[in-house]
This record gives sequence, structure tokens and C-alpha cells, in this order.
Amino acid sequence: MCETANERYEHALTIFENNVRQGIPTRLSSICRENRVYYRGMLKWLYKTGRNLSDIRKDIKSGSKSESLSHRGSAFVEMINIAGDDNTASCSHTLHKVHITIGSDLSLTIDEADAGSLAELIVKLRKEAKVCSD
Repeated sequence: MCETANERYEHALTIFENNVRQGIPTRLSSICRENRVYYRGMLKWLYKTGRNLSDIRKDIKSGSKSESLSHRGSAFVEMINIAGDDNTASCSHTLHKVHITIGSDLSLTIDEADAGSLAELIVKLRKEAKVCSD
């Protein structure tokens, strides 16, 4: 039996994902009801973890579960470790002293970053901007 709310949410989400993956028509609200999980709490938890139902369904239908798993941690993009790796030292896609200005209030300065990680960060920022503007 799951003890914490996060464990119950994870369990209900796993059942939901399995049903969608198997092609069983299902609603998260019914899964929550069957597993004694508060539906609104589940939606708030999904929002806090950076996920939503439409993205979860799209990820499952497109077969890329890896992206939805990456949302379970923080919303930060992992930057590469420049210091000791031979592979990263020879990488020509390392950017230095990158300045990003968002609107008039927010300015980011990144000393060293992998170009791919920086691109992921920008995509996530754009996605969040769309969510905030709705």
C-alpha cells in the first residue's frame, strides 16, 4: 500500500500510462477514484512536476517515454561537465558566456553550456511562456 501522496500519485499515473499504452480508453479521474487519489491534488502534482495529461498521452502515443521521465526531476536542464572528460574537452559545441534576456525583467548568464542543453532550455522556456500566457 502506498503511504505518501506522491507515491499514490505515481502509482495512479503508472496505471493511467499503462492503460493508455495498451489502447484502453481511460480517464485519469476514474483511475484516481479507483485508487482513492484526490483528482485535483493529482492535477496539481502533475503541474508541479512539469507534466500535463496531453503531453503524457502524446509521449506514449509517439513511443517516447524518455521525455516524460525526464520531467519527474526538476525543471532545470542539465549542463555538461567541462572539467575532466576527454569527450567534452574535444566537443566543438560548447558555448561560453551566453546571455539570454527574457522580457524586460529577466536576464540569464551562463558561463559554459552544451549547445544541445541550451537549446533544450530555450524550448522549455518557450513552452512555459505559452502555459503562462493562457
